[in-house]
Amino acid sequence: MAVTMTPTSLGVLTKGVAISNVTLVGAGGTGPYTYAVQSGALPAGLALNAGVISGTPTTLGPYSFTIRATDNVAVTGDQAFAGVVEDPISISPTTLGALTQGSAMTPVDMTPAGGVGVHVFSIIEGHLPAGLFLDQATGEITGTPIVPGPYFFRVIVEDVNGSLGYRTFTGTIAESASSYFNGFDPADGNMASVTVKQHLSGDPQSGRMGVSVGGFTTTVLGGSTASIHQSEVDILKRGKVIN
Repeated sequence: MAVTMTPTSLGVLTKGVAISNVTLVGAGGTGPYTYAVQSGALPAGLALNAGVISGTPTTLGPYSFTIRATDNVAVTGDQAFAGVVEDPISISPTTLGALTQGSAMTPVDMTPAGGVGVHVFSIIEGHLPAGLFLDQATGEITGTPIVPGPYFFRVIVEDVNGSLGYRTFTGTIAESASSYFNGFDPADGNMASVTVKQHLSGDPQSGRMGVSVGGFTTTVLGGSTASIHQSEVDILKRGKVIN
């Protein structure tokens, strides 16, 4: 009975990235087994020692080799290995640019370099700022940030062979000059959102100032001597401007 061995593949190999050790396991004969390269050559940077293939690929391109397993009574079996050492995948750009609450961002097209075939993007850590969206097929990030403050997320891109690339994005969404309020429309009790674009003067630590538009009333915190020099109030209900 011929000797067989597993595994039959080295998995995804990427230049400059250490592989997960591949331990060869013989079967069908009488152990113990020894292993040697019968033909071809391991990818540059890899080595076979005591049945374990390890190392870091250093050269791009295809590879092909055959390993022979020999059991304790000289019965042998061969296993062919073939594949491609790929270029590591990188992602650009490295930043989303300046983001401001309530202002549509300039779309960011993440562009992968390296890898093979179609690439798929996803978030593996953290999350996109509220109001932004990732197209997993194209890598485009679009939208309008709605919450000011810091953000952090990590993107992973994978090619058709399972090679991976990563990019971390961090930054801070600037607060808009507008103020945002939520409340109830007293006419029917439904939630409504109000955006008040304002310029206040006076002492912001005391007093209250009310704004009433179209039956909807909200209160803007401000000084007792504060005044709204200019205001524009949009009441949104059920996704439509009603005033």
